Amino acid sequence: NKTMDREALNDVSYQIDEATEAVRTVLGLLDDCGLVKYDYKLVKDGMLHCLQILDIAFDVVDLAKDERVKH
Repeated sequence: NKTMDREALNDVSYQIDEATEAVRTVLGLLDDCGLVKYDYKLVKDGMLHCLQILDIAFDVVDLAKDERVKH
């Protein structure tokens, strides 16, 4: 098991934040695309799912950073 690298964990957290903002931007622009209802729902649902996964990933990394501080 590799030792955790605080800098790498911070970099991962930052990139997850960036990805989250990108997905939020897509959701904000989606209404202006003029997609048909089915495609709109498909893209919107996919983006909302991405947000859920990114949130979980952020929590896992954040917990790992907390564990790193304890040791």
